[in-house]
Amino acid sequence: MPRIGEGLTNAPLVLYQSGSLGGYQSSAILIPDTSSAIVVLSNTLANQHAADWIAQAVLEALLDVPHPTNFVALAREAAAENAMLFSYMRQVMVAERVFGTTCRSLDTYVGIYDNAVKTFRLEVSSGEAGLRISFNSSRDWYKLKHYHYDTFSFEMNYLDFLKKEMRPVTYWRYFLLEFRESIEGADGTIGIIVWRPDRMVEKGEAFVKRTAAEGVAEASRAVS
Repeated sequence: MPRIGEGLTNAPLVLYQSGSLGGYQSSAILIPDTSSAIVVLSNTLANQHAADWIAQAVLEALLDVPHPTNFVALAREAAAENAMLFSYMRQVMVAERVFGTTCRSLDTYVGIYDNAVKTFRLEVSSGEAGLRISFNSSRDWYKLKHYHYDTFSFEMNYLDFLKKEMRPVTYWRYFLLEFRESIEGADGTIGIIVWRPDRMVEKGEAFVKRTAAEGVAEASRAVS
């Protein structure tokens, strides 16, 4: 991260807050001594926090910093480093894979899986090209490749994330879906997907497969 205000003497008090959501970035800076405020809002996600750096550049101009930061050079450097992280992540995925394992019949994994509060779902279908997955009723489908045992991987490259207004993810477990047998049933059928979209939650999140009755009920609601 850059050091803001290099060479500035008697720097004023600066209050700062930034944040982001899927597809949005924001940055707010307040300078009470001059009754000034800088607010940058963005309706896109770049390959770094663009709103934050723009706000900081404006701050340095407002304070007439003697040695302003070269934010353009920093942005280019950050973009290159982010792209390199994807290459490293793929190396980790290859190193962690257990080769020589097999999976069950692909139809075993097909279904709609909901999280515990039913606010997000994973839909798995099969066809001539094999398994594919859609996230939360999206029209975008991603091919699933057998990783090992009952775990499959999907792929999104750096540009895919940017096109979908998503912050690029370089956590390798994010791209793995671990299918598990149903907890309630004793017949050994697949009934759960464990997905780890957040590196801070190591155990991941469980998505439970809908029963045939639940699927019929939703279809009925959709056409009613």
